[in-house]
Amino acid sequence: MDQTIEETRPSSPSELLGDSCFARDLTSCSAPIKAVCELFANLNAQQVTRENFAKAYRDDIVFTDPLHVINGLDNLLSYSASLYSNVQSCHFEFERILERDGEATLIWQMHLVHPKLNGGKLVIVPGVTHVLFEERIYYHRDYFDAGAMLYEQLPLLKQVIRWLKARLK
Repeated sequence: MDQTIEETRPSSPSELLGDSCFARDLTSCSAPIKAVCELFANLNAQQVTRENFAKAYRDDIVFTDPLHVINGLDNLLSYSASLYSNVQSCHFEFERILERDGEATLIWQMHLVHPKLNGGKLVIVPGVTHVLFEERIYYHRDYFDAGAMLYEQLPLLKQVIRWLKARLK
């Protein structure tokens, strides 16, 4: 029995997402999404303040990335202050933002320069953030390749990982 399945594809992102915010810029996004994007656009150690973070996050924020789970704004501030203390530069380019009903997905590329990674040269890491929010964000989860960001940028581990990847091909 030969069956043909006709594939239908949406003609545009707005057709697929309905009333969702589909943005490449922040003009059509909600206040919490604008706030988090503006926070991370060019974050540095001097900008890690309660005032700046409280524009985007609630006090009870749950922040997760591939390396940590952080509960509460004060703990997120401590983590961020430590993380950004040696960063020479870091900015996020937001490629797509999908937002609907108190939930958003942000697709980004992080541009990071840290003296201990990649010989102090630029490292670009793609990633995705999932957030839940009301008036501010209460859940933030980052998805990115921690190996590409960290382990593959350290001289000895970089060689071992390249060797392993070559063996797996």
